[in-house]
Amino acid sequence: MSDMRLSELLRRQTSLLEDLFKGEPYEIADTAPETCELRTSWIEVALTYSRRDQWVDAQLKPLLVPDDISEAYPDHSWLTFCGIEVEASRKSGLDDQQVIDALNLIRPVVALFKDGQAARDAVWFVRGYGHAYTDWASGNWD
Repeated sequence: MSDMRLSELLRRQTSLLEDLFKGEPYEIADTAPETCELRTSWIEVALTYSRRDQWVDAQLKPLLVPDDISEAYPDHSWLTFCGIEVEASRKSGLDDQQVIDALNLIRPVVALFKDGQAARDAVWFVRGYGHAYTDWASGNWD
């Protein structure tokens, strides 16, 4: 595995980040060697490299919704709302391509969250989807 921190690999993707956020300001916060946060005025993204799974996971939180419903959920849940089926991720050590793949995967959600109403719709869907899955998996079907 690379000795570089995830935040350093993310900072190397300037042109991809500029394109992803359409030139609007963003901030990268280094939280640990294999985790970092990416923030804009409308979205927070927590990126984590999973040694077990060997890819970069993303948790996304919309900011243009009321605080009482704004929660972070995994990228695959938000992508389900968008009607996008997630393919198997490429496994490898932490590298530039892992970061590029993670950023490209979340692109539709980043765009979606810029619209407050679409973000609210997505939150309600993902919350319901999560509750339904939890009830199903626990056997609590009442």
